[in-house]
Amino acid sequence: MDPTTNLVEFSSQNLEACTNNFSQNNLIGLTQFGRLYRGNLEGQHVVVKIWDGERMKQISSKYNDENLIIKEEVKF
Repeated sequence: MDPTTNLVEFSSQNLEACTNNFSQNNLIGLTQFGRLYRGNLEGQHVVVKIWDGERMKQISSKYNDENLIIKEEVKF
């Protein structure tokens, strides 16, 4: 545990184990940027989020395209 933040770091192996290898049975749902899984880690109920890098790239690209269009329209 980092004493300055009270955050505990867990390995990917710990997260896989506590979610039963990211089992569909532990899937809570999908978010805009990834999947949420329930698990039990050291006696605590936890939620583990797996980020979807490809989805984030798509969203980032979309926003970049929209920003370019807006900048083009605002020229004086």
